[in-house]
Order: sequence, then structure tokens, then C-alpha cells
Amino acid sequence: MMPPSVEVVAGRAGALYRRPEGAPVVALGDGVVRSLGEQGDAGLVLELAYEDGVVARCAHLSRTIGDLRPGQPVRQGQLVGLAGHSGKTATDRVRLELWREEHGEATALDPLLLAAGGDRRPAVVGAPLKGTTLERFKLEIAPWQKALRETPG
Repeated sequence: MMPPSVEVVAGRAGALYRRPEGAPVVALGDGVVRSLGEQGDAGLVLELAYEDGVVARCAHLSRTIGDLRPGQPVRQGQLVGLAGHSGKTATDRVRLELWREEHGEATALDPLLLAAGGDRRPAVVGAPLKGTTLERFKLEIAPWQKALRETPG
């Protein structure tokens, strides 16, 4: 598995995860489907809104899973889609964008900060992972840990 890279498209930063077509995409926390559908070069896009105002946008999906529609609730860890290469991309991938909406204003969040710590980390959404689910997650992110560390400055 390759670590994520940052990709800027139309002035929006997103984390690009190269995944084989059909790899699972899960909800980052408890929330609701905000929108779902084809969006030009981004292909099949799913936007999930969370209670704290964070919105996650997953692009280039091959398909979604289940009866997803705007307003439909999702649970943290729920399988919501499959990675693909829809839209204008030649490789299998999932592009993740994050932003927070407060008082009608949207503020972009660095999607790689999900692995950051301290006050740079976005607010936790949903219940924490536990047991074997937590251990599986730690194993999956281990290759990214080194790449995401800040360089001394």
C-alpha cells in the first residue's frame, strides 16, 4: 500500500490514496450523506457531513454501497463505497477532501492532519476505535507515520 500524497485541483487540496479498484471506502465518523453523484472530472463523488461541521468528500469512486441518498445517516466504519477510477483519472484511487463549515463559511482542512497530533488534529468524530478494529487501523497507517512527521524547521 502506498502512502497518500497531496493533490491540488482547482485550488482545493486533497489526499490521494492509490487503491485497487474495488477497495473499500468507509465513513470516517457518524454523519449523513450530503450529496452523491457524478461530478465531472471527479467522477462519482460522495460527500458526508458530520455533526461538528466537517464535510468529507470522496471522489473517483467506482460505486457506492447500500441505499445512500442525501439525508441518509451513516455510521463510523460503515462501508459506503468502492475505490475506482471514475472521472478524469487513469489510475485507481480515492481522493479525500475535508473542510469545516461554520456560520456559512467553509474552511479547508488538510486531509493529512488526520494522522497529526495535539492541537493540529481535527476534532474527533464519533466513538473511538477499539479492540481489533483499532489494531487493524494502526497497522494500516504505520507506513504513513514516517512520511507524515514534520521536518525540524
